[in-house]
Amino acid sequence: MLLECEREHWGSAPGKEAVVWRTCRLSLPAYYQRLYRLCQTPEAIHYDPVLARQIVESADHVTAKRVQRTRPSQEDRRG
Repeated sequence: MLLECEREHWGSAPGKEAVVWRTCRLSLPAYYQRLYRLCQTPEAIHYDPVLARQIVESADHVTAKRVQRTRPSQEDRRG
């Protein structure tokens, strides 16, 4: 059900939070956490390999950006 929901409402489409709540009864953060874990399973990769790869790559990109924002810059480390 999560993969189908994401397939129909890819990205940050308007009203996605309401759709996710109505269909899955999950908050958006919980939905994305479950979706990311699901897309790393062999079953999800077999079911829709392109969608599973896109979701994992998108989540990894967001995580990398978040880590980059929280790391001190070279100048900050020199004091």
